Amino acid sequence: MNANRLLAAIAGFIALGFVLSSSIFVVDQRNFAVVFAFGQIVRVIEQPGLQL
Repeated sequence: MNANRLLAAIAGFIALGFVLSSSIFVVDQRNFAVVFAFGQIVRVIEQPGLQL
């Protein structure tokens, strides 16, 4: 039973890491980013750097 909990916790951390790494992006100083959700523009990011 303890091994099943450990395996579930490891799988959860891997899934969480995948989701977090997919939602972080970098905006270059010379560019801007457009965030879309369901085909609609949600926001425009103009400041450079690491974004969530």
